[in-house]
Amino acid sequence: MANKIYSDQNNPLYTVLKTLLHKSSRNLRNPHKIPNMAGDLRQLLTTLIMGAIASMLLVCVFLTKTNPTYMRRSLKYYRIPKTYEENVRMDGNKMYVRSGGNRSSSKDKSLPKEEQRSNNTASLYTNTTKLVQFNATLLNIDQNHTSPLHQSTESFAMCSPKKNIVLLKTHKTGSSTIQNILYRFGDFHDLTFALPVGKSNYFCGNNDFNIKCVASLPKGYQYNVLANHARWVKTEFSAAMPPDTTYITILRHPSTQYESLYNYYKWKNVFHVTFQDFVKNPKMYYLKKNRQTSSAPRHSFRNPSLYDLGLTTPIEGLKEDEIYEKVKSLDEEFHLVLIMEYIEESIILLKDLMCWSWDDVLYFQTNSRATNEVQGMTQEVIQRLIEWNEGDWILYRHFNETLWTKVEHYGKERMKEDIATLRRKINEKTTKCIAGTKHVTELKQITIKRFQLTPAGSKSSECQRMVRPALKYLSTLNAKMSGKSKRSISLN
Repeated sequence: MANKIYSDQNNPLYTVLKTLLHKSSRNLRNPHKIPNMAGDLRQLLTTLIMGAIASMLLVCVFLTKTNPTYMRRSLKYYRIPKTYEENVRMDGNKMYVRSGGNRSSSKDKSLPKEEQRSNNTASLYTNTTKLVQFNATLLNIDQNHTSPLHQSTESFAMCSPKKNIVLLKTHKTGSSTIQNILYRFGDFHDLTFALPVGKSNYFCGNNDFNIKCVASLPKGYQYNVLANHARWVKTEFSAAMPPDTTYITILRHPSTQYESLYNYYKWKNVFHVTFQDFVKNPKMYYLKKNRQTSSAPRHSFRNPSLYDLGLTTPIEGLKEDEIYEKVKSLDEEFHLVLIMEYIEESIILLKDLMCWSWDDVLYFQTNSRATNEVQGMTQEVIQRLIEWNEGDWILYRHFNETLWTKVEHYGKERMKEDIATLRRKINEKTTKCIAGTKHVTELKQITIKRFQLTPAGSKSSECQRMVRPALKYLSTLNAKMSGKSKRSISLN
């Protein structure tokens, strides 16, 4: 800076410095005036500091005008939103979030209300009634666990798509839609899939996941994508997948999930009562069925999501401490938990986390039942189902709130703009690919909506992948992985 000042005699700092130096030289020649030098030096130092501050302000103004979003974004991602200040405290790299907050009563067990949403984002709903500890790096500090957008502008510019990912596929939560996204991404980029042994749709059936249930690969290959039904065992997944794998899953409100399970899997034939009658006293029918059979009850009859995530509900039910401890561990093990009721926000966070393109995450909702197959529910029915699946309710509330914490960090206005972009691109893809829908009867005589392609869509491999049913796509991938294995063996 000094060189710049002295090289430009029109600079006002040049005049000030010249005067001060001239006075100092006179003081040195006159011993009686030496004490005045201290004041001159202080004035010189003050001038230099003020000049440095002015220069920094000019640089900031320049950056803001040339890249107006830089300053806003760089300040946004590392602060705790004001909404949460009363319910969040930090201890080193640990963040503690009070799950109750001041949004609603902890006894409120209703469905999230659409009218509570504003600008395509939602208010936070009550989570759990305790302090739940989780690692703050899961939000937006560790690059392995968060989007590069939460790091810096430089990281964003260098962002490259991640290719190793696991979807812990839960039952009747919209997981088939997410599975299709992962199938397409891996298929298009010729990645290697971890698929169940024996061309099954499930890893290890209803047993805990084990690496032995994964179809083997030739030497030199590693798995990139795992997206079939499995029961969560973190250590076994870590043994099967690369260290930099991203882990995701999806949850749905326990009441609507349970209704879907009951009717999709024809539990009427198990309990010998209609869904509406079962809900009146689920414990009675559950215990009655257990007494009639020598085997343990089906896991899905109570807290089905917790079962998929590795926690079995015993006959007498789960203890509260067990549920909270499980929620805590899942929060540390999964990089992102999507919420079906807010699928758009979830998909955008997934895109951001994986550094994928818009085309990678466009979707049509797959494997959905025909409208006449879905039963409406009163508030009383919803309440009873929440009480019956209390563990899943605590799980859902926690990760619903976690999702909106991530939305806050992502930026509400930015999320609103991205949702509009996502809808526009899906509409464009629908116009190109979809001619209509048809109803087909599959599995246990359930009517499913399937898409019919336009003439242009029939010629597009992308459109064909987007509407391909899960079991048919799995068959295609099995053939592809088998061909890859044969090619590898022949080369050896």
